[in-house]
Amino acid sequence: MRHPRRFVLFAACAALIAAFSAGFAGRAIAQTEYRIPAGARCAECGMDINPKSPFVCFAVTNSGRTLYFDEPGEMLIHIRKMKDIKEVRVKDFTTGRWTDGRSAYYVQSAQFKTPMRWNIAAFASLKDARAKGTALPWGDAFSLLK
Repeated sequence: MRHPRRFVLFAACAALIAAFSAGFAGRAIAQTEYRIPAGARCAECGMDINPKSPFVCFAVTNSGRTLYFDEPGEMLIHIRKMKDIKEVRVKDFTTGRWTDGRSAYYVQSAQFKTPMRWNIAAFASLKDARAKGTALPWGDAFSLLK
């Protein structure tokens, strides 16, 4: 053999990659799971929040305060008044998984029966959002508040 050290190093790297890949085979990498606390109330309307709702969402201020909302419409109304929002999380209507609210797409439609009747749902995927109606990115979603 010409370069036995290189071969051993290559084999060791290949074995590590194979072992690492096998550990994730057939399952998704875990997503951060956010929990809405029992008794949480909407920061905009004061309504009790159902943590299992597909419309529940929240925002975190720069000071670390978490604001919960019963639907994206209420969140958009509240955030429109604020300047110190660090993070926004919404549930993807299609999957029910949490996603970044600033990179989500928003659709307003009568097919969504939201608690305060803004009828706005959030989607992580532009394709999924367009399948339900006119998809608007974060910056344009505020125009739905008429």
